[in-house]
Amino acid sequence: VFKLEHLDRRFSLLKTGDRVLDLGCHPGSWLRYAAQRVGPSGWVVGIDRAETSPPYDHCRTLVGDIFDTPREILDPEGRGFDAVISDMSPATSGAVARDVALSLRCAEAALGLTAPLLRPGGHFMAKLLQGAGVEEYMAAVKQRFLKAAVFHPKATRKGSREVYVVG
Repeated sequence: VFKLEHLDRRFSLLKTGDRVLDLGCHPGSWLRYAAQRVGPSGWVVGIDRAETSPPYDHCRTLVGDIFDTPREILDPEGRGFDAVISDMSPATSGAVARDVALSLRCAEAALGLTAPLLRPGGHFMAKLLQGAGVEEYMAAVKQRFLKAAVFHPKATRKGSREVYVVG
């Protein structure tokens, strides 16, 4: 949760009353943080392949794989979200090129959801492992958002390839 807190302080991702989509929400610390930030006037939807209990009444969690979950299930009212945050991560193998490619696939899926689900002026954030394909991914983020940045939170281990892309 320290990473999300640092990103939120740096980029003002979440505000009171916001609607937030949390991709890869298990075990629930980011879900809880987002729900506290948006307060009872906001709404947080989390999805993960592992079951996660919603921490507050203004949260809903879904068990599913983001690669095959219809967007209508994520946002049945069609109201959209003010922020899409993703801490999705593949099961890493230690093979750098493979792990980077799988990480990029998760980040691309998250970015793909912004077109149909993110409200104009909304915020996006996704975890990514640095490596081949990241420059192309950043170009796609820059096309969709007024500002785009790569950020390495203080809570990330030194030497880690893990970064967060913010739009």
